[in-house]
Amino acid sequence: MGGFVIIKLYIIADDFGIAENVNSAIVSLLNKKSITHTSAIVCGPSINHAIKMLDKRFFKRVGLHLCLDSEKPISNVDDIPSLIDKKTNKFFSRGKFILKALSGSINKHELEKEICLQIEKLLSFGIKPHHIDGHGHLHVLPIVSKLLKNISIKYGINKIRKPLEHNLFASMFDNINRSILAIGISFFAYWSFKRHLKDLNTSDYFKGLINSGNISDEVLIKLINECNDCKDSSFELMCHPGFNDKNKYSFWNLNWQKEYDALIKLGEHISKNNHIKLA
Repeated sequence: MGGFVIIKLYIIADDFGIAENVNSAIVSLLNKKSITHTSAIVCGPSINHAIKMLDKRFFKRVGLHLCLDSEKPISNVDDIPSLIDKKTNKFFSRGKFILKALSGSINKHELEKEICLQIEKLLSFGIKPHHIDGHGHLHVLPIVSKLLKNISIKYGINKIRKPLEHNLFASMFDNINRSILAIGISFFAYWSFKRHLKDLNTSDYFKGLINSGNISDEVLIKLINECNDCKDSSFELMCHPGFNDKNKYSFWNLNWQKEYDALIKLGEHISKNNHIKLA
């Protein structure tokens, strides 16, 4: 190619299966080739709706959005007591799960069982996960990442998200609160890939922590400019599109519609840049 640099861009929409308005937007974007992949949350209350909407030609573009907090597990709750809040019969809240995971209060055999069942749930739909990532990026916590090393081999999944924000410190003032969270997630991402996940495939660069739930045209243009600085590489953008912003998860404060509207225009931006190709 005469030294011509190509950047492979993965645009992965999270939370497929969480709500019908999110499912519909993700399917729309896949059809319009405005995203490349999606991550299914098989614990989500609308997972069956999501799979019914999805054309089988997109099955190979679906990964597992591993969920370990707040939702109902795939396992019988009596089989995984260290993961379950007895008051709700659901997973612990994210904060509680993180504290229990870091304090050694999670039973690794119970955790392994639930992870495997989530993968098998996706397989039961006829979908072999293209990749694994984590709801709230809990997959990079040490106890989880250590298990994922062997589980990914067992199921023949060799791609996993590395949520280590590209140009993190240069982007900190875009959103101070999100930046603090991004630093923590990026630290665990760096550590988990250094210790447990180094043999798995991942994108060379990742973006989406600081602008999570708030991706706009400006953010996408900035992303494309950053891609141009990353020669001969792959780049992942995490996104959370949806139609309108009202469902039972509105308290997450994600601007679903805003992200959808921005992603629809992505093709226009990429068409002006011959260096970037969608994965």
